[in-house]
Amino acid sequence: MPHRFAQLARFVFALGLFVCASAVAHPRVGGWLEPALRAWHTHDGAGLEEVAAHGRAIIAGDAWTAAWRLQAHLAPGLAAERWNDATLRAFGGRVAQRGIDLVDVWLPLGQVEAWLAQTPEIAMVQLPWRSQEMVGPKLSEGAVQIRAGAQFACLAADGTGTVVAVLDGGFDGLDNSVKSGEVPNLVGPVLSGGGSHGTMCAEVVADMAPGAKILPVAATTFADLQFFIHQITKKGNPNAISLVSHSVIWLGHSFGRHDGKLCQMMDQVREQGVAWVSASGNSGNGEFYKAIWNDADKDTLHEFSPGQTRLQFQQWGGTIQMTMDWDDYDTRTVNLDLYLQRKEGNDWVDVTSSKLKASLYVPPLEQVVVQNAKAGVYGLQVRAVGKVPNGLRLRIVAMGGGNGKFSIWHKNGNVYDPASCDGVLTVGAIYQGHYAKGPLEAYSSYGPTPDKRIKPEVMAPTGVSTSLGAFFGTSAACPHAAGALATWISATGQKPLDAMASLRKAAIPMGEAFPDQAYGWGRVALPPLELGWQCTATDLPAGATCLTGCGSLGSHACTPTCRFTACAPPAEKCNLKDDDCDGATDENLAGCVAPVPKEDVHTTADAPEDNAAGAAEVSAGVPDTGVVADLIGDARTPSLAPPSPGDGGCASGRAPGHLLAPLWCLAMCAAIWRSRCRPAR
Repeated sequence: MPHRFAQLARFVFALGLFVCASAVAHPRVGGWLEPALRAWHTHDGAGLEEVAAHGRAIIAGDAWTAAWRLQAHLAPGLAAERWNDATLRAFGGRVAQRGIDLVDVWLPLGQVEAWLAQTPEIAMVQLPWRSQEMVGPKLSEGAVQIRAGAQFACLAADGTGTVVAVLDGGFDGLDNSVKSGEVPNLVGPVLSGGGSHGTMCAEVVADMAPGAKILPVAATTFADLQFFIHQITKKGNPNAISLVSHSVIWLGHSFGRHDGKLCQMMDQVREQGVAWVSASGNSGNGEFYKAIWNDADKDTLHEFSPGQTRLQFQQWGGTIQMTMDWDDYDTRTVNLDLYLQRKEGNDWVDVTSSKLKASLYVPPLEQVVVQNAKAGVYGLQVRAVGKVPNGLRLRIVAMGGGNGKFSIWHKNGNVYDPASCDGVLTVGAIYQGHYAKGPLEAYSSYGPTPDKRIKPEVMAPTGVSTSLGAFFGTSAACPHAAGALATWISATGQKPLDAMASLRKAAIPMGEAFPDQAYGWGRVALPPLELGWQCTATDLPAGATCLTGCGSLGSHACTPTCRFTACAPPAEKCNLKDDDCDGATDENLAGCVAPVPKEDVHTTADAPEDNAAGAAEVSAGVPDTGVVADLIGDARTPSLAPPSPGDGGCASGRAPGHLLAPLWCLAMCAAIWRSRCRPAR
């Protein structure tokens, strides 16, 4: 009997596990939430911890009892802002963020299935899609490189009149940056939490465009991003945002052909006249692998090279984060799994794996995350579950840090959304210490995209100082370009999208081609003449020379906005010219006796038969001021012109040469006669 009871107990326990496991096979639960619920139901603490790491879960306390932040996909046609959350509140949950077709909610795991049973309008719930960062007295050295020259003291060359939204994940220390003057023109709330990445971006924008207003926007999840974009595209852009500086990437939204949800949102933002500036990524130095699916021996494992089924790398601690996606975003019928192993002696030991199933709401993506990873050699394996079509492309990127280069890696083609989207100004990185000559930073990602578009468009400085420390990566380059764009807008008055095109055109070419695959159109520059600056206020003397409308040499000054004033004519001089441009010549000059230019005299042979016609011919070429220098030396005229009288006729008002010419002729004749008659000595 006891034996029979023991068997029954084991059966009941097994049945309970089966029921628990079956309970989480909910058709509207997907992504990492499905294994999280399974671990919760089976009291698998290690499994729950592993899932939380892989899915980068956001938990408001203890994972077993506290609320998790979940991403709810609404049924088609239901807008997030109109969704009724009464049922959610009845289960102890609350709304975290309303996006466009997504709503982020806070809800304990133990309430998820019961809540779904009462909310048929929820099409799918999973862990939120997260962004990936591209990691005062302090002035960015990059700002010094781009804003070199006194012309940037101009009042209209500091971003005044623009609003730059810094869209990021964390703004720790922003309050101190505001107090110390590092971010002088903040609008909106002073955010905090999530790290200091966004704060450093804001400081760089402020260094580049000190007159621009800076709006910090925290986008921890994709619903946060949707809410922000919805305000621009559907709510009239209430903050009057001119441009967005976005130093993060979002994985799992497209394969880089401008055909995913995120790129569609970029199109909508651009339709509102708002420019978007994005970091290109930091995956160019051994952190990226791409290939066409290859399983020559048909064992379901991808071969990274002939006979090699592991992509190996060295890890020195820190966090391992490996993300794989494949080119199946349209149909989502291919199922690939990702396995992480560590080498122990001659053996490979399983560490963790990612085995999600793609669906309408779950992208073709697998991700493994290990925090506080043990140092050693690791390997990645990719296994197919089911059929894989010929020519399927896949890619793997390392994001965690602390890892060495992949055993096989690719330098290019590693730009992810939204940097890959058409119409986005994508920014690569050059170290500020050699910004003028390059080269680009080894890690700086570049294209081309799968549909052969050039990415990035421009390059900007990195490796700069902020009040929170040194700032590297394309994350630092992006706000430099955004600040330069704000400066361009304020200096020229161009619309943001027009200014973005002008900024790209003004970039200084680098690389082997133009545009170049790695450098795009070149490094960001702010050429004063193209921005409408005509002068440099602090370098010019009190005035500079210029030509007046009446042909005299005048002077003009440099305004505080680096533009010349009108050309001021000089004072009148005694020179038979209208120097002061008042229409009169040599007026109000006491005792002015100015020399008069020589007259034009025709020889008998060259003179026209009609004296009146000849006079008209001469006068037609003489300006009103009486200057005839252009006729002296004419091929028609020998050098026989008589000298003008000493006073030029000014004293008596007579015409030059009147009456004195005959006397001059008589004197010349007498002199010739005397020279002929003088006896020789």
